Amino acid sequence: MYNLDNLRKTLGNNEETLKNLLKVFFRTVPEQLKNITEAYQIKNIEEIIFIAHKLKTSFLTVGMVELAELIKQIQDNCKNNDFSKISQLLNNLNEKSEKELISLQKELQS
Repeated sequence: MYNLDNLRKTLGNNEETLKNLLKVFFRTVPEQLKNITEAYQIKNIEEIIFIAHKLKTSFLTVGMVELAELIKQIQDNCKNNDFSKISQLLNNLNEKSEKELISLQKELQS
């Protein structure tokens, strides 16, 4: 589950800045999720780690700690050249991130 409290605090409760930041988040994260899956399909470890780093930062920014932890597991498996779990981790990441993004968008629209 996301938590925008720390981000709001960091931004001085500036809702306009928060909305602009979240627009960038919603524009970039789905593309990064697509790219990390494609990188996995061609077994490009360096690209997976690079994209995972960006995703982890994005998820932590909006308080999506569970998703950031999934990303960390993906990074760790890549660094250990262990692809056996990455497919399942990516599936979990895609499913959970889709739900989180929808939930966050609904809150912002209300």
